[in-house]
Amino acid sequence: MGNYNGTVRCGHCYQQGHNKRSCPRKLESLQRQYAAAKEGTNKSHYVEYYAQQIAKMTGTNPETGATRKRRNESYGRHCSYCREQGHSRRTCPPLKEDTRNYRRMASVVRRDMLERMKEQGFGIGSLVTMTSNDWNGDAGEYQETTSAYLVTGIAWDSITPHNQIGQHCVKAVSVKDPSQHPNLSMPIEISGSDENRWARAPVLVGATPSEKINPPSAWLAGARAEDNTDVFAKGERRQDYWWRNQGSVLLDRWAGIEPTE
Repeated sequence: MGNYNGTVRCGHCYQQGHNKRSCPRKLESLQRQYAAAKEGTNKSHYVEYYAQQIAKMTGTNPETGATRKRRNESYGRHCSYCREQGHSRRTCPPLKEDTRNYRRMASVVRRDMLERMKEQGFGIGSLVTMTSNDWNGDAGEYQETTSAYLVTGIAWDSITPHNQIGQHCVKAVSVKDPSQHPNLSMPIEISGSDENRWARAPVLVGATPSEKINPPSAWLAGARAEDNTDVFAKGERRQDYWWRNQGSVLLDRWAGIEPTE
């Protein structure tokens, strides 16, 4: 195993440039011990042991002349994503297929979102309001206050199959205090779900012309969806339940949409 600076260090002699399996000092030591064992009086067990150790390093057993095949390193290995044997996460076929399908699902989610955005006129330049209960020190009580915000941007890539309602993807600036730049969620009429009420969804009060609501190129095809979710993060296992339920519904819908990939 390499150390932190990327240079291999041997675990036997602690020199750099090789590992234990190819260590010349270790091989030399084993060969000396093998030779000494052959000259001993009770040699059978030790000769066999050292011969096998040498075979592991060189591929040839000096006692029998047999060639030792290198162990299949994929044997017994479990993929950290799908938990199947025989491959790693880097070469995992289900992971590659899921990544492609996730983009397809994202294209469905994003088409729905864009349609609602254009219908309602929500985009950069829209005016929204947020109502909250704030403490009024003079009155000694919480009072309901309404603040206005101007939408300055949309975190388009954050809209994925795992964020279908667009939580925290609206960039805004306070009309009253321009130093405030909160990240808001999509208004309920844009998200298509009242789940955003728990994320303090704003209310749309000033629309943007639909022709000015244009997502980035390839966004509708699901581009970068897999990079904006923890689903494919290193070490994360496949969410089988989600893929069987929510995922399958989106994929079935994608099958009925003309692909844009």
